[in-house]
Amino acid sequence: MAKLVRIGVSTPIEFPLKEGVNTVGRGVDNDLQFASPVLSVHHCEILVRGYQASVRDLGSTNGVLVDGTPVTECDLNTGQKIQLGPLIFRIDCEIPMVQIPTALPPLPVPPEPELPAGTFGCQVHPGTPAMFQCNSCRSLLCQSCVRQLRITGGQPRYFCKLCSGPAEVLGAMAVVKKSLFTRIKDALFKD
Repeated sequence: MAKLVRIGVSTPIEFPLKEGVNTVGRGVDNDLQFASPVLSVHHCEILVRGYQASVRDLGSTNGVLVDGTPVTECDLNTGQKIQLGPLIFRIDCEIPMVQIPTALPPLPVPPEPELPAGTFGCQVHPGTPAMFQCNSCRSLLCQSCVRQLRITGGQPRYFCKLCSGPAEVLGAMAVVKKSLFTRIKDALFKD
C-alpha cells in the first residue's frame, strides 16, 4: 500500500494513497486536501499502480519538487521527498515481503510390512494378509474389513465394508500363492 508521510513536523502524519489517481491541493474535491494558501486548488496528482507511484504537476503556481528538483512529471521511488510549497512529504510504496518457502524434505516412507511369501495384503491395511475378496469392487480385504452375517443354522456370509458387496473367503491357493518362478522350478524339478 502506498502512502505519503508528512515530514518536517513534530509527529509524522501518514496519508494513505488509493490505487489509481490521487489528487492533491487546496480544493475540497481533492483526495488529499491541505488548507495552505501556497498550494493551488488542484496542485498535483499522484498515480499509484500496484507498488509503483508517479507524480504530475497540474500546472500549479509554485510547482512540485522531488528531492529538491522541480518536476512536471516523474516516477517516484520509496523514500523520495516531495515538496509542495511549505509541505514536505516522503513517499512510501510498501512492497510486501514475499518469502518463497523452501521445500521440506520428503517424509520418510515407512517400510512395507513383511507378509508371508506369496500372500496379498489387504487394500485398506497393507500389512495384514487378505483373507477375503469382494465380488463387487474386487478389493482384497482382511478380517476387519468385512462384516459377517450369520443366519441361524446356515453358513456365515461376508460383506465388504468398502462397497457393501458380498465377499468370499480366499482359498488356500489364493492366500499362499506361489510366484511364477517357484511354480516353474517345481514343475521342472519334481521329486
